[in-house]
Amino acid sequence: MNISKFLQCCMLVAVMQCSPNLSHAQKRQIPQIADTCRIDVFIGLNFSSIGRALMSGRISDIVIHSQNQNTWYIAVGSGGVWKTENSGTTWQPLFDQQGSYSIGCITLDPSNPDRI
Repeated sequence: MNISKFLQCCMLVAVMQCSPNLSHAQKRQIPQIADTCRIDVFIGLNFSSIGRALMSGRISDIVIHSQNQNTWYIAVGSGGVWKTENSGTTWQPLFDQQGSYSIGCITLDPSNPDRI
């Protein structure tokens, strides 16, 4: 099923949800559905990616340098330790050559904040 057919099916379900639910015992007329619930209103819409599809970006810890607020370190549950010196505009990996991949916690030495 291509995305257009899938979207049409989703819109059909949405239109069905817009209609009132009447039991078989009720004999009154079903009101007309508003123009905004018609399927043709939604036909031109396309799905678009608005974020990651995988859970690979999980941040497990963040620490900010005590003497330089632009320097941050992050521990990533699925990707090591990363450092920024410009408040997050660019990042450098620090843990690529280490034996452990998954990081759960990170801290800076209180007496020497340049040591992780």
